[in-house]
Amino acid sequence: MNKVIFTSLLFVGMSAMAQEKLPVNKQDLGKVDESKSIKMQHRPSANKTNEEISNWYYPLDFIQNSAPNGAFKTYFSYLFPDSNVLVVAADGTTNYVGTNSVGFVFDPKDENIINAQNSETTFLTNYNTWTLDSLYMPFSYVRYMDSMDLGGGIMQKVVDSLILNVYKMPALTKGGFSGGNTEKFARPRFDVSTANGLGAIWTKSIALTDQDSTPVPSSTGWAIQGQMLEEINLTLNKVNKVTASADNIVGFTITFKPGYTYSLDDTLESFSTKPVKAINYFGFRLMLNEAAVSDQVPQEKYYNNYLMVPKWTRYGKSATNGWDGYLPGNAFNSHYYMDCQFKVTCSNVGVEQPTVQLLDQVYPNPVAAGSSVRIPFEMNSSSQAVITVSNALGQVVKSIPATRYNAGKNFVDMTMDVAPGIYTYSITQGDNSVSKRFVVSQ
Repeated sequence: MNKVIFTSLLFVGMSAMAQEKLPVNKQDLGKVDESKSIKMQHRPSANKTNEEISNWYYPLDFIQNSAPNGAFKTYFSYLFPDSNVLVVAADGTTNYVGTNSVGFVFDPKDENIINAQNSETTFLTNYNTWTLDSLYMPFSYVRYMDSMDLGGGIMQKVVDSLILNVYKMPALTKGGFSGGNTEKFARPRFDVSTANGLGAIWTKSIALTDQDSTPVPSSTGWAIQGQMLEEINLTLNKVNKVTASADNIVGFTITFKPGYTYSLDDTLESFSTKPVKAINYFGFRLMLNEAAVSDQVPQEKYYNNYLMVPKWTRYGKSATNGWDGYLPGNAFNSHYYMDCQFKVTCSNVGVEQPTVQLLDQVYPNPVAAGSSVRIPFEMNSSSQAVITVSNALGQVVKSIPATRYNAGKNFVDMTMDVAPGIYTYSITQGDNSVSKRFVVSQ
């Protein structure tokens, strides 16, 4: 399968945050029994009207298609707010839970996501205002404790919860890597005292009860059968065209909050002897690209990265290279990804004006007959366009047939093997056409 090659971008202001890659630790990852798990849902075709378009975006579509065959592996990952509870393996070895908070940063402007899904999915740019309508994430919620004894024969129903936080800029901090790596990422800041992200624009506590519980894992793994589908309705405004930057991105984090008291060395799960005290826990489907470091899918142009707080940053410790708080999934030699989807609504970009605009003059201008000229232009959304060059009589002398161009800045080179004179170049996209003149010299 062909790997998609990203266009490398130079980005400024990240050198102070440059970090090194980290090794992968799979100690607290388990198997997923896909035969008993829910399939991907909530991804219908675009809901399109004259005024707006709604789509479900699934970043993993592109990643799975771009990773080398057989390298993209699925795992179950525990999520618990502290790292003093245990998991007991089949051979009796124990391991403390290692992931305390997780999340994802989402950028719907990534045309790679759209190309991997379907042609009806909306192409967005920095110039589109869009709304994050809903967030969808499948999960496993294993419930061993249904009630707890308050003393005196009084029993109380256990209600666990998820703390869902949603962030937008500037609460998300952008960063990059050292050693010439051109990837980038975004992440929220982390509060060690509360084990939560800082600067959330939207927060919700989601109750988990016995109605949300999923099967106890078997030798074949966990069944991912829960479905978190939350309506958020957070608007991300387009940026100023003069100072365009990728600031209309969004991120979320979740933290599991037990509704019971627990102690050091309580057991979440045991595949050996039955634990003395088994407690409720939450988990989710996690993907890992286990290809070689050179075959990871680089995130060089857009922000779509997993977030995780491992147990060492949970307690305020940092690695020798400076990593702390939320780590992005591409911080590791094998990239991590979370199974989640996002529903986005935006104005029908097909009716926005203008959809294509010319930038500076062609270069060079004048251009010598028989030489190549470069025509720069900008698209509000990725779509097809026709480029023509006409002489003073309006006759088309050169053309490039309908070709799909990416959203943002583009250019084409054309050889001007024509007679000297004044010419007009035009770019036509749908019903919109823009033109400028240039000179072909001797």
